[in-house]
Amino acid sequence: MRKWGHRVSGALCQCRGLHTVAAKVPKAPYDVLFCGTDQFARKVLETFLKQGNLYRSLQVLTPPDAPQSWGGRRMRVSPVKQLAKEVSVPHAEVPKEGMQAYTLPATIQNSTAPLLLTVSFGHMIPPSILQKFPTPSQALNVHPSLLPQLRGAAPIQWALAKHLPHTGVSIQQLAMHHFDTGKILAQTTIPIEKHFTYAMLSAQLAQIGADLLVDVVTDLPELHNAAWNQDPAQVSYAPKLRPSHAEVRWQKWDAMQIQARLQAFREQLRMTTTLVPASGNFPQARVYLHEGTALNADQAAQDRQTVATLADQPPGTAIYSERLQCVACLSAKKATNPRKTCPSRL
Repeated sequence: MRKWGHRVSGALCQCRGLHTVAAKVPKAPYDVLFCGTDQFARKVLETFLKQGNLYRSLQVLTPPDAPQSWGGRRMRVSPVKQLAKEVSVPHAEVPKEGMQAYTLPATIQNSTAPLLLTVSFGHMIPPSILQKFPTPSQALNVHPSLLPQLRGAAPIQWALAKHLPHTGVSIQQLAMHHFDTGKILAQTTIPIEKHFTYAMLSAQLAQIGADLLVDVVTDLPELHNAAWNQDPAQVSYAPKLRPSHAEVRWQKWDAMQIQARLQAFREQLRMTTTLVPASGNFPQARVYLHEGTALNADQAAQDRQTVATLADQPPGTAIYSERLQCVACLSAKKATNPRKTCPSRL
């Protein structure tokens, strides 16, 4: 489902820093600065580049290459930077000193129709740069959530982890000093299928976001006048992922919550727990959970004795049989068949 704002008559007044200007947005084509990083942003840029009628010039800005967490001297290159090189689009990197030290290219500074697009960029755009774009709708962000829900760095992962029935993509104006708080120009809603992992949902939202951005930029003057404020009563957050988010809490999470976090986090974080042997002769061990699903009736029927035994055990108790590998969770629900490896002992 796609949502557009209600169109209003007359010019609006918007503020950029201390300056108030009539909100008259020029029509395409634009001189575009595209700021992005990851595979999601690459798909959006790839789609936008095919719309030659929407831009006169286009330049790309990405964070600098980062060292791999493995591989010695190898560097992790942004997928957006890779695409820019592949198609020979002018590219620059954020200075080591940060965005405050970045100078806009001449194509933007001298343009009568500049347009800033950010997608999974991860850097706050300072007021000194935002003020170069005459109206709020000439500085847009593609955010993979139904804002104001899931503001923050990891909206796709948290939509899965929270077991939400729906999510989507929002095209919003960039706001001064804050992430994800600007007016919304358009939204698309999709259901979250039960089997979705982060990679699957991210790929679907990337294409939806790419198409939605093209539609918004095509009709930018009209949609600017129809933009709506975010409802503060509906705000929720999607913080940057930390290892602690992937530490299984058997006493607090039921089986569906654990399954949801596996689907959300396992491609970026290792879901971990601590194995405490029944016998004191063996040390505790750190365990990675690669897969796991909530126990259903068909699986329980394979070994009723094991399931009955586990029902009386506290959360976190594991029982292994020839047919089932089960761990007791909160509310007597079960997480079944976690494939485990013990890489080290503590």
